[in-house]
Amino acid sequence: MKNKLIFLTTLISVISLTACSFIRKHKIDSSDVTSTSSSIDSEHEHIPGSPVTEGRVEPTCTEDGYYYSVVYCTECHKELSRERMTLEHLGHDIHIGEAHTPTCEEAGWEEYEYCSRCDYSTKVVIGPVDHDYVLDPETHEYRCKYCGLYGGKEYNMTFDFPENVYVGYNARDIMPFYVTLTPEDYSFVIEWWEWVLTDDNGNTVKLIDCAEGYRFEEQYVGNNLRFDMYVTINHPENAMFSNDQTQIANLTVKTGNRELTKGTTKERYELLGYGYSLDFGPLQLDPEPVPQFDPDNSSYFTYGLYPQTHVNDGGLAHQLDMQIYYGATPVLNDWYLYEGNYYARVMGTEQTNGVVFDDGSQIAKNYPYWFKVEPIEWDVLKDYNGQYYSATTNKLLDIHCYNESDEEREIDGRTIYPNNYEYSDMRKYLNGDFIDYAFPEGHEHLSVTTVNNRASTTENGNNPYAGQETEDKVYLLSYQECSANGYYPYDYSRSAFLTDYAKAKGATCFLYHSTYHYGTYWTRSPSSSNQYWVTRINGGGAMNYCSSINDKNICIRPAIFMRLVVH
Repeated sequence: MKNKLIFLTTLISVISLTACSFIRKHKIDSSDVTSTSSSIDSEHEHIPGSPVTEGRVEPTCTEDGYYYSVVYCTECHKELSRERMTLEHLGHDIHIGEAHTPTCEEAGWEEYEYCSRCDYSTKVVIGPVDHDYVLDPETHEYRCKYCGLYGGKEYNMTFDFPENVYVGYNARDIMPFYVTLTPEDYSFVIEWWEWVLTDDNGNTVKLIDCAEGYRFEEQYVGNNLRFDMYVTINHPENAMFSNDQTQIANLTVKTGNRELTKGTTKERYELLGYGYSLDFGPLQLDPEPVPQFDPDNSSYFTYGLYPQTHVNDGGLAHQLDMQIYYGATPVLNDWYLYEGNYYARVMGTEQTNGVVFDDGSQIAKNYPYWFKVEPIEWDVLKDYNGQYYSATTNKLLDIHCYNESDEEREIDGRTIYPNNYEYSDMRKYLNGDFIDYAFPEGHEHLSVTTVNNRASTTENGNNPYAGQETEDKVYLLSYQECSANGYYPYDYSRSAFLTDYAKAKGATCFLYHSTYHYGTYWTRSPSSSNQYWVTRINGGGAMNYCSSINDKNICIRPAIFMRLVVH
């Protein structure tokens, strides 16, 4: 009996040990196993193993990566813990790409940044550009400096003028009026220019008309002032004049008469004739004025004209008043011509009563003032490889309200708020009346550019009053372009002087300056606060200010995208 009891006890122990081993081997939860042994019913004590990595996602230049650190029991392999670990983003691996000059055949770009790991790049493609024709002084031919394309040939015409030229009577018809010519006192416009190509029988083969461009060289010959005009004619290559001479016509202007000598080319190109207009008015510009850079300072250029400086010379102001008294009328815009310069006349206003001009004289309301018309100076904001420039005026030229109406409109299914730049009176004025007034001799060097008017250019990226992109020749800078992230890092760098002309018209002045020189000017960005406000720059250059859309005394500071070379 005792031996049976010992055998039974031993058997039970063996069964219990075998069951435990089976459970561990097959990861069976002890709660699922029915056993009569108390050691089987007790919970298994886990033994943590070393952490292992699972689910790894590699970081990129801009996005963090991650992985899971997981710990399992070394006995039953049950997951004991799982922790997400962050892999910090790498940042861009910046390299510098070399600049490539655009030509007429392929595009180019400025020096730019790019990342070796991702598609990040600041590369902006420019061009291809127009042909750039260069004159060969020996052959007198124009050829594109990039591809060699023939662009015409230059020929010479000579104009002779007597030193004193009778041009009419003065305003009261009292005495004949003579002009003593100097190189600045004339302008020519070739209105038509025609060549004919004939065959062996004299039949017309081809007509070539209209000079494409011309330039002058002047010299005194005795008492006469002689002008050699070099005219470019885009006829087929190798068409040369008889005897290989480039002079094709002589013109003598004397009391209205002219003499014309025709020339014939070896290829039977014959000059049929030409028509011209001759203007003796002083300060006449080239048919298309060219932006002028200071050779010692490329940070600004002059282009266009605008009344600016107060005439403080009492004698000159009196002579100008007498011009009006004797019936003189404006010859360009509302400008009067006197002794080689243009002048504009403006009455002082209530707004600027007591304000002083730059010369220290005080402005009185309802009193007439004269202002000299002068070249507009533009500050270069960005130079695009010496061919294109974004620029804004150095001074505040004039005043204008942003928008007359404070009514909402519905256009193409969109709600147009009163401070929307896209449909504002300001944008219409800048690309209409302002261009006509500031560039009366032409504005071919102004390029149409895409202007971003979206919320990201305003003071609030969620601005509900922002507009869409526009295509403009003249525009205002945005809030962001005026900020430290744009073109002006400091308040003083974005402040701007008023012209005397703008002061007299009623410009809001910076009253904390002893001579009231600084002015307040608009940005194109609507305020996000309400639909009737637009952000502006105050006289000290501070940005966090707004004005009502119909404030007529805030200045304009126009911006342009200018191309230096025009073909």
